Amino acid sequence: MRWQYSISGSEGALEKYFERWFQSTKMKDNQRKNKQTNKQTNKKKKKKKKKKKKKKKKKKKKKKKKKKKKQPELKLKTSCLHY
Repeated sequence: MRWQYSISGSEGALEKYFERWFQSTKMKDNQRKNKQTNKQTNKKKKKKKKKKKKKKKKKKKKKKKKKKKKQPELKLKTSCLHY
């Protein structure tokens, strides 16, 4: 089955209608493309954030290790005298 469409109106009105239709379809295509590129860039950004977090954690661990160094304890010397 074939569908036939007929649009009546002046030529200027028809041109405007088709221009709008073309722009709207073009915008939809661009939105689709942008979504795909945004997904890819977002993935890259997430990976970078994870790497940065890992680096920060490593740095924090190193700092904690330095702080954990034991201070020398004071030892009292006692001597026993046997009488």
